[in-house]
Amino acid sequence: MLNRELHQQSSGSIRTGAYCRARQRLPGTMVADLARYLGRTLAEEVPPAWNWQGRPIKLIDGTTVSMPDTPENQQRFPQQTSQKPGLGFPIARLVAIMDLSSGAILNAAMGPVKGKGTGEHALLREMLDTFESGDIVIADRYYPSYALIADLKARGVDVVMRQHFARQTDFQIGKRLGGKDHIATWQKPKKQHEWMSQEAFDTLPVRELAAGNLIIVTTLCSSKQAPRQQIQALYKARWQIELSFRDIKTTLGMEVLRCKTPAMVEKEAWVYLLTYNLIRQVMVHSSEWTDCLPQQVSFKHSVQVFRQVTARSPLTEEERQSLMGQITTIRVGQRPDRLGPRAIQRRPRPHRLLKMHRHQAREEIHQQGHPKKLKQVPFGSEPRLSGMGVAGPPPGRQDPQEDAEERAACVPDHRADESTATSHPRSLDCRETGDRSGSAHRAAPGRAAGSGSAERPRWSHPVETRPDDRRRAARPEWCRYRRTLGHGWRIFRLLRPTLASERCGSMPARL
Repeated sequence: MLNRELHQQSSGSIRTGAYCRARQRLPGTMVADLARYLGRTLAEEVPPAWNWQGRPIKLIDGTTVSMPDTPENQQRFPQQTSQKPGLGFPIARLVAIMDLSSGAILNAAMGPVKGKGTGEHALLREMLDTFESGDIVIADRYYPSYALIADLKARGVDVVMRQHFARQTDFQIGKRLGGKDHIATWQKPKKQHEWMSQEAFDTLPVRELAAGNLIIVTTLCSSKQAPRQQIQALYKARWQIELSFRDIKTTLGMEVLRCKTPAMVEKEAWVYLLTYNLIRQVMVHSSEWTDCLPQQVSFKHSVQVFRQVTARSPLTEEERQSLMGQITTIRVGQRPDRLGPRAIQRRPRPHRLLKMHRHQAREEIHQQGHPKKLKQVPFGSEPRLSGMGVAGPPPGRQDPQEDAEERAACVPDHRADESTATSHPRSLDCRETGDRSGSAHRAAPGRAAGSGSAERPRWSHPVETRPDDRRRAARPEWCRYRRTLGHGWRIFRLLRPTLASERCGSMPARL
């Protein structure tokens, strides 16, 4: 708005209603076609030296995105079955095809995370026409299935993938190419898919080789044209699509979408992919200008520079050249085989977890009060908010006076009861001598009962004078623990004279 006023233009309106109505009229297919066209154009414009032996490299992988919890989104993209209704959020699965040289997204497919025909293989089969003869596809161990590799091989596309964990590799069979490197023929599946040709279904020779702790599967069966070291380097390049997903979801903010209808959610996802390809176009041109690779340019730095420059008036040729130089000033460090813990240092804020529908929790707050206001309330008077994780008093303990008496009974009294003191002759002696604490029997052997100061009994203070009674009163489990100890203390007082008489001596001082 300030820029429009500086150029003597109308300031316009700050309301977003017109923008929301305009983006609803925007065709979603047009945004998707623009993103695909821009990605395909970038892949065709890269220098041949950026490819592997002149062959383009395509990366495939999948990820998930979240969105607002609305009935429409839940119906199209249902939440995970492990979550209770009303507690989770709709989740969508996204499978993308990326060009390694330029880093552009060539195509993508979106669908729910559960249901028939919603897996990554099903979404990938919708985009198989994106691959062309001569391409090399790199993927993780979720993708090396017999059907997918056979279909790509029939299209003239080679693959480099990690072996699936369920498939066993035996280097003793097949044609040996080196140490832990051979050509094997995979067994056919029991059922032939309708979209598979008979030639692709008949046989599938693949090359299996060991790369450290990994087993790599590839259709590049020539050990001379594709040595082991180059195959390992190709598979390491698969990590670039993981970094691209991080740039899209974290840097651009696509991890949680904002639209409330499925049509707008898909349109919003394609707008993110189009924005990503536009930034990649600037990075590719800057890399050509400064003679470096796009993987060496920082994506976040490019976004920051692009925002600062494009916030002003349209760029001149000199400003455009300056933009190209500024983008490539910060290079990404090439640190292969770097190890680090997958953990964060910053602790999350201690928020309660919602365990019911939000409107139900709101009704409980209206009826029983907010949990934050119940911290200083005495024990037994706070209501039980089961959905908010606040524990209340035990059943039948709603009277505060009754709870105070219960807490007082939890603390054992060191003074003997009259009925208890008359139950044994030694107790009579203690009462007659005035020693109501029983210190004469707790004195050390060879020491008179009245000599010296008697040991102070433990837990002699009543509950009202304890400094931390108010803090412990809000924890019913502590009261139950003390009540159990009180019962044990009373039983011990009853059995102490008997135990002392059986030992034919006085009790140790520590008891």
